[in-house]
Amino acid sequence: KIQDSKSDRILAIELMDSSSLDMFYRICLDLVDASRNAASSQTRSTCLYRLEKWSSLLKRRSQLLTEEEQKGLIAELLTLKDCVLEAMDEASALSGWTGPESETQDFSYGQIAIEVKSKRKTSQPHVLISSETQLSVSSNERLFLRVIELNREANGEGFTLDDIAEETKNSISNPLQRLHLESKLANVGYFAEDSYEAFSWSLGSIFTYEVKPGFPKIAKEALDYGIDKVSYRLDLDYCAGFIANDRAIASALRRNDD
Repeated sequence: KIQDSKSDRILAIELMDSSSLDMFYRICLDLVDASRNAASSQTRSTCLYRLEKWSSLLKRRSQLLTEEEQKGLIAELLTLKDCVLEAMDEASALSGWTGPESETQDFSYGQIAIEVKSKRKTSQPHVLISSETQLSVSSNERLFLRVIELNREANGEGFTLDDIAEETKNSISNPLQRLHLESKLANVGYFAEDSYEAFSWSLGSIFTYEVKPGFPKIAKEALDYGIDKVSYRLDLDYCAGFIANDRAIASALRRNDD
């Protein structure tokens, strides 16, 4: 049981089941350790982030993320680390990473959004668009589509999801925001306590597009009433006229942040 009184500066944690005493003790030690390294103004937030992670950890599923889920998470982390964090402060960058909350787009920053797709390097340049709203954008908004090629490495060379998660964490200097990242990862079922060393990946090409008028897509307003949740394959060969790059994304994010 958790009682949070912000006005009284009290966060009370009570064990309701004595059979869980050992686990409760571990959680308390973890909270003490995490709060010791936090600024006094961030102690409460630090403890709440750690409690959220423990909650996800204790109710998590037993199996690891699937290969498709790993690919998707790696692609989002690479975009966060190499693209978004280069253009924004850490708190704003992490708050706008909405993929773990299953929002329409993976990153959303006011009038700027980024949708990330992962794919294997094949002769067929297709990605799956999961809904008619995923590539929707209004006239005063900008939407970028970032497609990252990721391939399995059978010989064990390359990198793992653990590597990318650790690199992303190390790129964040603020301890509270590192906890924020861990909380986001827990939402999608990734925990550092697991091991993904059996799954190695290599990075291929990265393609960036800006979704502008004329971009090939299924628009919600074009569907008949009663039809929704439409998924479709997008042929990237037909998107060549909309090529952008990470500099365009960074520039848009900086202007939006200003």
